[in-house]
Amino acid sequence: MARRSTLRFQVTAADGRLSDVWRALSDGNNVYLAPRMKGGEFKMSLHESGKWRFAFTKQHAELMGRLGTWGADRKVEALDRPPQHATGFTRAVWMYFPDSELRLPTAEQEKPELVVQVPGPPEGGLCVVNLIFTTPRSRFTEIDPPPGASWGPKALAAWRLPNGETLWIVHFELAGLRGLDHEAEQFRVDLASAKKLDNRSPGRVNDPSGRIMVAGTNDQGWFCVIDAVVH
Repeated sequence: MARRSTLRFQVTAADGRLSDVWRALSDGNNVYLAPRMKGGEFKMSLHESGKWRFAFTKQHAELMGRLGTWGADRKVEALDRPPQHATGFTRAVWMYFPDSELRLPTAEQEKPELVVQVPGPPEGGLCVVNLIFTTPRSRFTEIDPPPGASWGPKALAAWRLPNGETLWIVHFELAGLRGLDHEAEQFRVDLASAKKLDNRSPGRVNDPSGRIMVAGTNDQGWFCVIDAVVH
């Protein structure tokens, strides 16, 4: 596959409902991920050092400090890069795009050639996007991308990093919402607390009620994200 340093992508349902636009960017061996509507506020940083972070940007942390809505370290979640999950294979981020969280756009979108369109899931289903690192020892190839044939993955992009690893961005579908709708709803119900992670007026681009990112870590050593709506 062609070498790339940036990918912008968006999940799009057949009826035109959309997720936010996400950008994955590599700078040397460091990889960053952020949604467009919140890119100036926080990002995920997968550092070459093995220190992986989900943190507010310095500018946004300073703003929230002045507003009194956040007074802690701007780091919200932290991981040390885990051991390989299989030979030459390390999953870094698991992103969920539930069909129920996609919305019709209310403003002009970026030109299609600038954003890779990912097919939305069937009604009541999930689109999953994974960020994965592989080494030359991995069995995965352009013909057989990670995480494995049983998932039916399709590669959005893959490029070689200077350290010889390959960064893959792949997508596949899962049936059912797997409780993610309840998780997103709880985040909305507890909006007073959620605002610590989402202190912004209603969104400008995709959804009239704005979008939120429900993010955390799991015990297998990667970040998990739900792309959701405020209402």
